[in-house]
Amino acid sequence: MGPVDVSLGTVIAAYAGLAAVGTLSWRRTRPLPRPNPHGIARLGRGPPPVSSPPAFASTSRTTYLAGAAGLAVMALGMAVTATGHVRGAVAVATAGAFVAVAGFRSRVAGLGVGTEGLLIRYAHRPAIMLPWTELVRLSGPRTPLGGWRLDGTAGRVTLMPSDLLGHEWLVTVAIERAQLSRDGRRGWRRPPAPLR
Repeated sequence: MGPVDVSLGTVIAAYAGLAAVGTLSWRRTRPLPRPNPHGIARLGRGPPPVSSPPAFASTSRTTYLAGAAGLAVMALGMAVTATGHVRGAVAVATAGAFVAVAGFRSRVAGLGVGTEGLLIRYAHRPAIMLPWTELVRLSGPRTPLGGWRLDGTAGRVTLMPSDLLGHEWLVTVAIERAQLSRDGRRGWRRPPAPLR
């Protein structure tokens, strides 16, 4: 086996890991769209007690998979360069470098659930606080590799399956504390304010 074969195998393994994590998280949140008063108990270990400041939960080590996949793609591009296909290889290596930097820099390191909102801590970016009162929409992924999108009045945050692995209860807590209502199969929205 040559360097290209080894690099390609590493890329396949990294993306297989991402797919496995996505599928597991997808299965854990699948009961959510159906009306179920016991939804929290079926989504992971259960929420921490309400606290202010937020009670923190560290994310799983699977949050490193996206960055690792980027490194694997970058290594594949560099290995292909040795075969003489320089132009395509440089494009692949550049794309891999971009994914690696984004994956490690924007890796979610911790999630804090408090009385006021959700605090998201990143590995190498400033933390984001999303107040429950500003969460207007929550959308579930359409595929196992997709993320949960939280739309606030000031912006949007996406939590990937690896961010939520073992903490799937957070989705139910966000729906309840932001007082969102079902809006489609995998979506919830804040009801419009009553007219006066």
